[in-house]
Amino acid sequence: VFREISTLVLASIAVSLLIVFQDIPISRQVQLALIAGGVASIFAILITQTTWFWRLLEALKIKVKQFSLLSSSDGDHGVHLTSLKWLPVAFVAGLVFWMAMGIPFQQLSRSVSPQAYTLSWAGAAAIFALAWTVGFVVFFAPAGLGVRESILSLLLSTFLPVSQAVSIALLSRLAWIVVEVVLTDGEPASCQPVVAGPPVTGQP
Repeated sequence: VFREISTLVLASIAVSLLIVFQDIPISRQVQLALIAGGVASIFAILITQTTWFWRLLEALKIKVKQFSLLSSSDGDHGVHLTSLKWLPVAFVAGLVFWMAMGIPFQQLSRSVSPQAYTLSWAGAAAIFALAWTVGFVVFFAPAGLGVRESILSLLLSTFLPVSQAVSIALLSRLAWIVVEVVLTDGEPASCQPVVAGPPVTGQP
Protein backbone atom coordinates (compact mmCIF):
# COMPACT_ATOMS: atom_id res chain seq x y z
CA VAL A 1 0.00 0.00 0.00
CA PHE A 2 2.71 2.47 0.94
CA ARG A 3 4.49 1.96 -2.34
CA GLU A 4 1.38 3.23 -4.08
CA ILE A 5 1.15 6.17 -1.70
CA SER A 6 4.80 7.06 -2.18
CA THR A 7 4.37 6.94 -5.93
CA LEU A 8 1.41 9.31 -5.75
CA VAL A 9 3.33 11.74 -3.55
CA LEU A 10 6.51 11.80 -5.62
CA ALA A 11 4.62 12.04 -8.90
CA SER A 12 2.30 14.75 -7.57
CA ILE A 13 5.31 16.85 -6.57
CA ALA A 14 6.83 16.42 -10.02
CA VAL A 15 3.60 17.35 -11.81
CA SER A 16 3.12 20.31 -9.45
CA LEU A 17 6.35 21.78 -10.78
CA LEU A 18 4.73 22.11 -14.21
CA ILE A 19 2.86 25.11 -12.83
CA VAL A 20 6.06 27.14 -13.28
CA PHE A 21 5.86 26.66 -17.06
CA GLN A 22 2.17 27.51 -17.40
CA ASP A 23 0.50 30.87 -18.02
CA ILE A 24 -0.67 31.09 -14.42
CA PRO A 25 0.02 34.55 -12.95
CA ILE A 26 2.11 33.73 -9.89
CA SER A 27 5.15 35.70 -8.84
CA ARG A 28 8.71 34.69 -9.67
CA GLN A 29 9.44 34.30 -5.96
CA VAL A 30 6.60 31.78 -5.58
CA GLN A 31 7.81 29.89 -8.64
CA LEU A 32 11.34 29.63 -7.24
CA ALA A 33 9.95 28.54 -3.86
CA LEU A 34 7.91 25.80 -5.54
CA ILE A 35 10.91 24.54 -7.46
CA ALA A 36 13.18 24.55 -4.42
CA GLY A 37 10.56 22.97 -2.18
CA GLY A 38 9.62 20.32 -4.72
CA VAL A 39 13.17 19.23 -5.46
CA ALA A 40 14.08 19.24 -1.76
CA SER A 41 10.99 17.17 -0.89
CA ILE A 42 11.73 14.52 -3.50
CA PHE A 43 15.36 14.32 -2.41
CA ALA A 44 14.40 14.10 1.27
CA ILE A 45 11.87 11.32 0.69
CA LEU A 46 14.32 9.24 -1.30
CA ILE A 47 17.42 9.75 0.82
CA THR A 48 15.72 8.75 4.07
CA GLN A 49 14.94 5.36 2.57
CA THR A 50 18.57 4.41 1.92
CA THR A 51 20.37 2.03 4.24
CA TRP A 52 23.43 4.24 4.53
CA PHE A 53 21.31 7.17 5.77
CA TRP A 54 20.16 5.18 8.80
CA ARG A 55 23.63 3.80 9.36
CA LEU A 56 24.91 7.37 9.42
CA LEU A 57 22.35 8.30 12.05
CA GLU A 58 23.35 5.28 14.10
CA ALA A 59 27.02 6.21 13.77
CA LEU A 60 26.20 9.69 15.02
CA LYS A 61 24.10 8.13 17.77
CA ILE A 62 21.04 10.00 16.61
CA LYS A 63 17.71 8.37 17.32
CA VAL A 64 14.79 9.76 15.40
CA LYS A 65 11.25 8.94 14.53
CA GLN A 66 10.22 10.13 11.10
CA PHE A 67 7.53 9.90 8.52
CA SER A 68 8.35 7.29 5.94
CA LEU A 69 6.46 7.45 2.69
CA LEU A 70 8.40 4.72 0.97
CA SER A 71 8.36 2.13 3.70
CA SER A 72 6.13 -0.85 3.33
CA SER A 73 5.60 -4.26 4.78
CA ASP A 74 5.35 -7.60 3.05
CA GLY A 75 2.89 -9.90 4.72
CA ASP A 76 2.56 -7.51 7.68
CA HIS A 77 5.96 -8.53 9.01
CA GLY A 78 7.20 -4.95 9.22
CA VAL A 79 9.99 -5.47 6.69
CA HIS A 80 10.88 -2.01 5.42
CA LEU A 81 11.76 -1.73 1.78
CA THR A 82 15.00 0.08 1.02
CA SER A 83 15.36 -0.99 -2.59
CA LEU A 84 14.11 1.58 -5.06
CA LYS A 85 14.39 -0.60 -8.15
CA TRP A 86 10.62 -0.58 -8.42
CA LEU A 87 10.44 3.21 -8.40
CA PRO A 88 11.05 4.19 -12.08
CA VAL A 89 8.11 2.27 -13.51
CA ALA A 90 5.85 3.19 -10.58
CA PHE A 91 6.89 6.84 -10.86
CA VAL A 92 5.98 6.96 -14.55
CA ALA A 93 2.61 5.39 -13.69
CA GLY A 94 2.13 8.09 -11.07
CA LEU A 95 2.91 10.81 -13.60
CA VAL A 96 0.34 9.34 -15.98
CA PHE A 97 -2.23 9.28 -13.18
CA TRP A 98 -1.78 12.94 -12.23
CA MET A 99 -1.69 14.13 -15.83
CA ALA A 100 -4.88 12.16 -16.44
CA MET A 101 -6.46 13.83 -13.40
CA GLY A 102 -5.87 17.16 -15.11
CA ILE A 103 -8.45 16.33 -17.78
CA PRO A 104 -11.58 16.12 -15.58
CA PHE A 105 -10.36 19.03 -13.47
CA GLN A 106 -9.90 21.14 -16.59
CA GLN A 107 -13.38 20.22 -17.82
CA LEU A 108 -14.90 20.91 -14.40
CA SER A 109 -13.27 24.34 -14.34
CA ARG A 110 -14.53 25.16 -17.82
CA SER A 111 -18.06 24.07 -16.96
CA VAL A 112 -18.11 26.55 -14.07
CA SER A 113 -16.36 29.49 -15.71
CA PRO A 114 -15.88 30.39 -19.39
CA GLN A 115 -12.70 32.18 -18.33
CA ALA A 116 -11.23 28.82 -17.40
CA TYR A 117 -10.88 27.97 -21.09
CA THR A 118 -7.48 29.62 -20.85
CA LEU A 119 -6.42 26.88 -18.43
CA SER A 120 -4.37 24.26 -20.25
CA TRP A 121 -4.43 20.54 -19.55
CA ALA A 122 -0.95 20.63 -18.03
CA GLY A 123 -1.88 23.70 -15.99
CA ALA A 124 -4.98 21.99 -14.63
CA ALA A 125 -2.96 18.90 -13.72
CA ALA A 126 -0.29 21.01 -12.02
CA ILE A 127 -2.78 23.01 -9.96
CA PHE A 128 -4.69 19.92 -8.84
CA ALA A 129 -1.52 17.96 -8.04
CA LEU A 130 -0.06 20.87 -6.06
CA ALA A 131 -3.25 21.28 -4.02
CA TRP A 132 -3.34 17.54 -3.32
CA THR A 133 0.32 17.52 -2.27
CA VAL A 134 -0.10 20.38 0.18
CA GLY A 135 -3.24 18.78 1.59
CA PHE A 136 -1.34 15.53 2.03
CA VAL A 137 1.63 16.94 3.91
CA VAL A 138 -0.60 18.95 6.26
CA PHE A 139 -1.24 15.81 8.27
CA PHE A 140 -3.51 17.38 10.90
CA ALA A 141 -6.19 18.01 8.24
CA PRO A 142 -8.07 14.75 7.51
CA ALA A 143 -7.55 13.95 3.82
CA GLY A 144 -6.38 17.54 3.39
CA LEU A 145 -9.89 18.81 4.09
CA GLY A 146 -9.98 22.57 3.76
CA VAL A 147 -6.30 22.81 2.86
CA ARG A 148 -6.66 21.41 -0.64
CA GLU A 149 -9.67 23.63 -1.32
CA SER A 150 -7.80 26.68 -0.07
CA ILE A 151 -4.85 26.06 -2.39
CA LEU A 152 -7.13 25.41 -5.35
CA SER A 153 -9.10 28.56 -4.67
CA LEU A 154 -5.94 30.62 -4.24
CA LEU A 155 -4.38 29.44 -7.50
CA LEU A 156 -7.57 29.59 -9.55
CA SER A 157 -8.41 33.07 -8.25
CA THR A 158 -5.28 34.42 -9.95
CA PHE A 159 -7.22 34.31 -13.25
CA LEU A 160 -10.83 33.60 -12.20
CA PRO A 161 -13.34 35.44 -10.00
CA VAL A 162 -12.99 34.30 -6.39
CA SER A 163 -16.55 32.95 -6.23
CA GLN A 164 -15.98 30.75 -9.25
CA ALA A 165 -12.59 29.59 -7.96
CA VAL A 166 -14.15 28.54 -4.66
CA SER A 167 -17.01 26.77 -6.47
CA ILE A 168 -14.56 24.77 -8.56
CA ALA A 169 -12.56 23.84 -5.47
CA LEU A 170 -15.64 22.61 -3.61
CA LEU A 171 -16.96 20.68 -6.59
CA SER A 172 -13.57 19.02 -7.08
CA ARG A 173 -13.64 17.87 -3.44
CA LEU A 174 -17.11 16.41 -3.94
CA ALA A 175 -16.01 14.62 -7.10
CA TRP A 176 -12.89 13.26 -5.34
CA ILE A 177 -15.01 11.88 -2.49
CA VAL A 178 -17.36 10.17 -4.95
CA VAL A 179 -14.40 8.56 -6.75
CA GLU A 180 -12.87 7.41 -3.44
CA VAL A 181 -16.15 5.86 -2.31
CA VAL A 182 -16.59 4.03 -5.62
CA LEU A 183 -13.00 2.74 -5.70
CA THR A 184 -12.90 1.70 -2.04
CA ASP A 185 -16.36 0.12 -1.79
CA GLY A 186 -17.86 2.81 0.36
CA GLU A 187 -14.86 3.58 2.57
CA PRO A 188 -13.09 6.82 1.55
CA ALA A 189 -9.33 6.33 1.46
CA SER A 190 -7.04 8.39 3.64
CA CYS A 191 -3.52 8.78 2.30
CA GLN A 192 -1.51 9.97 5.25
CA PRO A 193 2.14 9.30 6.08
CA VAL A 194 3.01 6.37 8.29
CA VAL A 195 5.41 6.68 11.17
CA ALA A 196 8.28 4.29 10.77
CA GLY A 197 11.69 3.62 12.17
CA PRO A 198 14.91 2.82 10.35
CA PRO A 199 14.79 0.25 7.57
CA VAL A 200 15.36 -3.35 8.57
CA THR A 201 17.95 -5.01 6.38
CA GLY A 202 18.90 -8.60 5.89
CA GLN A 203 15.32 -9.76 5.46
CA PRO A 204 14.15 -11.89 2.51
